[in-house]
Amino acid sequence: MSRDTLSQMSDVTEAMFQREFSTIQHLLKEESSLRQSLTQLEAQSNTGKINEAQDLSMNTIGADILWQAWVSKTRRQLNIELAQIMAQKIEAMAHIRRAFGRKEAVKRVMEAAHDERRKRVARQRAERLAYFC
Repeated sequence: MSRDTLSQMSDVTEAMFQREFSTIQHLLKEESSLRQSLTQLEAQSNTGKINEAQDLSMNTIGADILWQAWVSKTRRQLNIELAQIMAQKIEAMAHIRRAFGRKEAVKRVMEAAHDERRKRVARQRAERLAYFC
């Protein structure tokens, strides 16, 4: 293959890898945000339980039940979103592995071609030198 073709292939495989990498980064940020939201919800839930025990008026009007229902619904929704992100992340990881493999394969082909050119030039120089000796 020509040097230009290999260079173009390298550019394309690098761009594909970077695209997949940015997808993974986006998914990781979303996953982190959802996990943080779940942690905050758990902290709020625990704080709410302590306040409920101290405030009997919340129990009297049924606010404690509404609070627990809201916490449960929110936790369920966050867990669903997290599961969806995790599924997308698994798929994206397969894509990034494939893109990385292609990028590395082109890199090795380029290195082999470079080594072959270097050897050919050295051989030509040696032949010219032998011709004059």
